[in-house]
Amino acid sequence: VQPVTRGEFRTTRDFPGTVEPNEHALAEITTLVRGRVIDVYADLGREVKSGTILALLYSSELGMAQSAYLKATAKLNVADRAFRRAELLLKEKVIGLAESQRREGEMLSLRAERQEAKDRLLLLGLTEEDLRNLDRNHTIRSHVPVVAPFDGRVIARNLTKGEVVETTEKLFVVADLSDVWVTAVIPEKDIPYIRPDLTGPGQSVEVHVAAYPNQVFQGRITYVGDVLDPATRRWVASQRQLHR
Repeated sequence: VQPVTRGEFRTTRDFPGTVEPNEHALAEITTLVRGRVIDVYADLGREVKSGTILALLYSSELGMAQSAYLKATAKLNVADRAFRRAELLLKEKVIGLAESQRREGEMLSLRAERQEAKDRLLLLGLTEEDLRNLDRNHTIRSHVPVVAPFDGRVIARNLTKGEVVETTEKLFVVADLSDVWVTAVIPEKDIPYIRPDLTGPGQSVEVHVAAYPNQVFQGRITYVGDVLDPATRRWVASQRQLHR
């Protein structure tokens, strides 16, 4: 028995929801070049670190693009030397101005061709360091590693060894599950009880998951959808960010 006092009145509302990866820490990994899968190293559910090789592809398209770059570089070197010789011969009046300009035009044209080949390699995923190694060693690399962009877990894998994959295919999905979202469906009549705070941490919530019946997860409301589903008369979503 306690004396009557004025205090905070608390009521609860239960809403169904789904646990989802944090979309800010979710990567759908594709390839920038068409290729055949040589090997797959990451299985579903595996924890990976940033830079871990998930799979290895072989791409003849990448090899041909590097070959085109090397050919363009060789032609440019020849044209550049020819133009420098033409400048010396022009000073000695051995050749005319028209011949010097012709060689200059060839050099500029091949310079543009080499730049185009270089840009294509960059679009196919090579880095400036890769290009410097290609210029130095003249070694064509046709193998394309598919790597994890950050630390996380492989939650989807959509390739097998030996198949040919296109640039439009989603090969892996990697997610950092240290923070997850819970998306709840809120009936229209209960919207007044939901108070997202756009400037602060947001309203606190408790989440109960069937897989962990003896645990209560704490979270904060970070977003409430602006659209009401006309069929169910329920608010589209309320996202709550939870910390494991």
